[in-house]
Amino acid sequence: MPSLTFRCPSCGHHLVAADLAGWHPVSEAPTTGVRPSNEPLLMTPDAAASAIGLSRSTLYRLIRTGQIQVVRPGREVRVSRRALERYVSEHEGIG
Repeated sequence: MPSLTFRCPSCGHHLVAADLAGWHPVSEAPTTGVRPSNEPLLMTPDAAASAIGLSRSTLYRLIRTGQIQVVRPGREVRVSRRALERYVSEHEGIG
């Protein structure tokens, strides 16, 4: 007997019908720790500044002072989404 399978709209995993007992629509699905596959792990400083609502110069100051860690592939500078999330979570509620 062939089993009925579905593809998870959040992460793309294949689910067998028996696995769907606790399934709920994506709009209600927990998103903690879930990263869409089309979301980049690394971004340019301009994109990173835009992602957290800061100016480019402010982001570079935070990088220079070590408050935001960067990845340097060759001569380029990239900021990881995790570094931005860490910075924001460390500074929530300050001020």
